[in-house]
Amino acid sequence: MTKEENVELQEKERHDHEEQQEGRGQGEEEEAVTEEEEEEDEDEYELEDEKEDDDKLDVDDDEEEQEDKERQERQEKEATTDSDIKAQTERQALPVSGYQSPVQEPRHSPMVHPAAQAPLPKDYSFTFFDPNDPACLEILMDPQTTIPELFAIVRHWVPQVQHKIDIIGNEILKRGCHVNDRDGLTDMTLLHYSCKAGAHGVGDPAAALRLSSQLISLGADVGLRSRWTNMNALHYAAYFDVPELIRVLLKASKPRVLNSTCGDFSYGTALHIAASNLCLGAVKCLLEHGADPSVRNDQGLVPGDVVPEPMDMSLDKAEAAMVAKELKQLLLDAVPLSCNLPRATLPNYDNIPGNLMLSSLGLKLGERVQLDDTKVRWRGGRSLVLMGRRAELSVG
Repeated sequence: MTKEENVELQEKERHDHEEQQEGRGQGEEEEAVTEEEEEEDEDEYELEDEKEDDDKLDVDDDEEEQEDKERQERQEKEATTDSDIKAQTERQALPVSGYQSPVQEPRHSPMVHPAAQAPLPKDYSFTFFDPNDPACLEILMDPQTTIPELFAIVRHWVPQVQHKIDIIGNEILKRGCHVNDRDGLTDMTLLHYSCKAGAHGVGDPAAALRLSSQLISLGADVGLRSRWTNMNALHYAAYFDVPELIRVLLKASKPRVLNSTCGDFSYGTALHIAASNLCLGAVKCLLEHGADPSVRNDQGLVPGDVVPEPMDMSLDKAEAAMVAKELKQLLLDAVPLSCNLPRATLPNYDNIPGNLMLSSLGLKLGERVQLDDTKVRWRGGRSLVLMGRRAELSVG
């Protein structure tokens, strides 16, 4: 081998060695790059895992927050429901009079309130006011509800309203109503409405008695009349057969209203009104308090004459016929006896001597006589001694 070939071989080997070194360096670089990429990938995976974990934690936190929120809302709802139930139970358990509303000073003079419609709750299914309903009760206690609106509520002739007449009446008074104020539609006062609310069945005599007693104690005028019906409070109590109220009214103003007449009933008295409506309790109460059963109305009829005739009633009104029969007899027995004989002219004995009068009786002066177990002696023709008392007689 020549020297040149040996040099070429060495250069070739060196070149190969360099290539190997370069290849090994590239491999190491590639491995390093690969390791770096793997590490980066691992870091990315770890970041993704951490992110997923964070997201999961966030989701868990959100879910927990949502659950807490829902739990809190549910608890609040349950608490609200419990409070509503409790409030409703209290409304049912406590009397309506237990609720408070602002009290205003009453006016010093009465007035006539304008007519108004009764306020009703929105989307209310009934056409009448029911104080037992929470929505209606809220309206009743609302200070913004006016006196005319409360009068309109009182006009609802249903048990739900009439049984609460004392509660509604108190609400009217709390708003500054004078005890003798009138409803502009009916011209009735609170006392008139109270007597009407005592009707058995639709009304409640106990509630009506409470309000009537309160109104009278506040100075309500028992003699006031409605200009439309010409009836006073006693007439209403007699018409609706409420003897409990009749006693209270007569105690407050007996002489003035006991036999007062009413134009809408042929100018008859409260006794006429009660008799014509077969109000046995009212008739008995009026008679007990001295009502005159002999007063005649403008048709010349006494209370006993206006009682419906029992024989004219149908068979399905047998109970009413029995009441009518009892009423007629009761009023007939109450009428005082009267003598319809014409006046007679009595003889005048002023000029007849006393001895002639005695002789006409078969008596003589000085004789003792006995009248009704009482000894009487004629003395000296001048006097009689009777039970130790002296009665002077004129003797001619």
